[in-house]
Amino acid sequence: YSDLDKETIEAAKRIIIDFIGVAISGSKEESSKIWNEIFKDNSGDISVFGVEVKSGDLRKALALNAAYGHAQDLDDTHTRSITHPGVISIPIAMAMAEKYGYSGKDLILAIVRGVEAATRIGECINPSSYWYWHTTSVVGSFSAATAAASLLGFNADQLKGALGNAGTQASGLWQFMDSGSMSKTLHVVRANLNGLFSVLATQAGLTSADDILGGDKGFIRALAPEYHFEPLLDKQKDPF
Repeated sequence: YSDLDKETIEAAKRIIIDFIGVAISGSKEESSKIWNEIFKDNSGDISVFGVEVKSGDLRKALALNAAYGHAQDLDDTHTRSITHPGVISIPIAMAMAEKYGYSGKDLILAIVRGVEAATRIGECINPSSYWYWHTTSVVGSFSAATAAASLLGFNADQLKGALGNAGTQASGLWQFMDSGSMSKTLHVVRANLNGLFSVLATQAGLTSADDILGGDKGFIRALAPEYHFEPLLDKQKDPF
């Protein structure tokens, strides 16, 4: 956290406030009511935005907040990567921070790292990937896993393992747009859940690909007819 500049910290705070606002509004959408049925109520101590209950189930809290936050498609957008990075980093980070008592600084650092993962990887595959693949969805597992790994204090090898497990789950096709269906919320819910599962699986010792991003059969080559590795290596890149 001490390495973050003031502008980055303020940007992170803005997207957190923005996300909470759009999630409260989005909680009233029809798709959100369906998600409420999918994840039945249970009492607990993790905030679910826009409703009067709290959840004791980490998966439920992060899933509902992700669904609410993307229901109206008004959440923050990073244009170069064509992603909504907040919805794939904030729900998992906030739910974990609240459940396990991480500090506000820990939370902001996790979100910054999650956003940076999303935007870097999104820039590598776009614009050519965007015809078939919903970028927020396909980079979302990486973003959520990075945010969770930050809170859990993963070292570099553990993070690589978590990203390997996350990348092999990446998915999210645009075909749902033809019928105007609700899969967009499913995409971000699964991304957050995939990120959580990836770090927990890595913690338990489940190994994964060594080079899920750059490998010959890895994520970037698979998803983009025209890809660029430079965004992964640019030390000056601004995550926001």
